[in-house]
Amino acid sequence: MKESEGISNIKKAFIGLVLILIILAISYILILNASSESPIKKCESLLIGNRDSCLLGLAESTNNASICNLISNQTKPYCYMYFANKTGNITYCKYLTYNMKNTCIYSLALEKDNITYCSFLNNPTQCITNMSLEYKNITLCNYATNQSLCKNVFRLYYALNNKNVTYCYMLNGTVGAYKNYTKNLFLLSPIAGVFASSNSSIPLNSTCIYIMSQITNNTFLCRNLGRPFNLTCNYLAINATTNFTIKNLTLNSSAILEACNKGNIPISACSSIINLYKISIANTTSDCFNLTGNYSSLCLASLAYKYKNSSICYEINNTKYKNLCLMQFYNFT
Repeated sequence: MKESEGISNIKKAFIGLVLILIILAISYILILNASSESPIKKCESLLIGNRDSCLLGLAESTNNASICNLISNQTKPYCYMYFANKTGNITYCKYLTYNMKNTCIYSLALEKDNITYCSFLNNPTQCITNMSLEYKNITLCNYATNQSLCKNVFRLYYALNNKNVTYCYMLNGTVGAYKNYTKNLFLLSPIAGVFASSNSSIPLNSTCIYIMSQITNNTFLCRNLGRPFNLTCNYLAINATTNFTIKNLTLNSSAILEACNKGNIPISACSSIINLYKISIANTTSDCFNLTGNYSSLCLASLAYKYKNSSICYEINNTKYKNLCLMQFYNFT
């Protein structure tokens, strides 16, 4: 689970895609060299797909970015991104539509290891935050407009990646303020995800400590947390003393409910635990479809991760959870 691995994939995917287009274009350059006709006219006489590859190859071989404008809108972005990456000139990114422009600028910032490119984005703090994670350097946050956000995100991921709870205690703010950065972490703790989605005012440091207690199997970390984490933390403590454990899959719903009652935990909290237990023992998508609401979505996301099969994500109807499911393949290994 490393944010930097997901960010590095942006560079790999970008470079890989451009290389494929270059390979396709080379064949058409060979054709052009054998013809006395104008290279551009020769390209334009081809079918649209071949035409784009031909023009892209011509633009690259002649180092002429103006040819990019002759390429169809579907392929044109990769032509400008090629020249942006080759020259380091961010101007080429500005020819692109909003989403592609941001991708181009961000890819350029990573590829050229130049944080100043982030200033050309609408959200430079997010760009700088991601770069601080990529290069494992919190001092980069000093360049962010919102330094507190950047440093909190860095400490959050550093704490969980290195299983160092000290950094959890250094966090401030609420989980809602960091929703763009925390949603992937709930794959480590679906219980924390359920609580955070229903209450955005939960402290970020408590969320970090609770997730840490789960990934380290240390219930003592979360016993002094406030609601709602202390409720399920007490449940985990009961498990530790009675050999009840969700992870070993030795319980059924009735046993969990009994453990909740013994711990004087509200039934509402136990209901979440029971559903999460059912998620933990699910083996097929049919098991997930028997659950209701967000639990069905979480179950499918869990199965996708369990079987390393991203196609399962597309069976999730809820867009938010579908994206959450897909992002686990993007950011985590």
